[in-house]
Amino acid sequence: MSWDSVSKIKKYREVKWLVPISLGDSYKGYPVLATTTDYFKHYKYGRKQSLSFEKGTPFKSFNQVVLGSEIAKKLNLDIERKIFLSHGTGRKQLKVHKDIPFNVVGILKPTGTPIDKTIHIPLEGMTAIHLNPIIQKKLISSKTNPNIKLKPTSITSCLVGLTSKFHIFNVQDRITNSTDEPLMAILPGATLAQLWSTISTFDKAFLGMTILVTIITFLGLLLSLFLSLQ
Repeated sequence: MSWDSVSKIKKYREVKWLVPISLGDSYKGYPVLATTTDYFKHYKYGRKQSLSFEKGTPFKSFNQVVLGSEIAKKLNLDIERKIFLSHGTGRKQLKVHKDIPFNVVGILKPTGTPIDKTIHIPLEGMTAIHLNPIIQKKLISSKTNPNIKLKPTSITSCLVGLTSKFHIFNVQDRITNSTDEPLMAILPGATLAQLWSTISTFDKAFLGMTILVTIITFLGLLLSLFLSLQ
């Protein structure tokens, strides 16, 4: 979605907060998520638990990174380590963004969610690693301090928080029916409920098969025991 759409949605009176998300890069097979510091403030998991840091702080500069707990543990990474991100996702040979190193400034506490396997960088960092190599060199030079805009032109998606639950369907309808750009607004809870209702038939079928197999096995054991007694 374009950044213009993000700006328009953020101006809705019903919107309390908005967290942009951009995906597409990785580090040694782990996904990179570009966002803003509002992500650490508004994102909730489990029973509305907030993200907390085991070490360090949120990123403040475009070339700083916050690691999930599992990544830091498995790759033996700690605060002040430098890493180079790769273009694309997967574990195959990918193009490495060698011109802009990222400094580890924070490590999140374990959550038991995919966040533990995610690398978090600023949106400006995602923009920077895809710039022209000449501009990248100017960007990381402390002597020149160029006035380079790192505002993204587009992102993957965004999380939207509303001032009241009563505005959910109104805002969803406005976003989905927007004439500026084809967008889709979804409710995570409702979508998961719909998915569960779709696969619940298969779940019941497997449960029935499990019960049937258990009964047949039990009858087979009784028959074997009866024949041995005979």
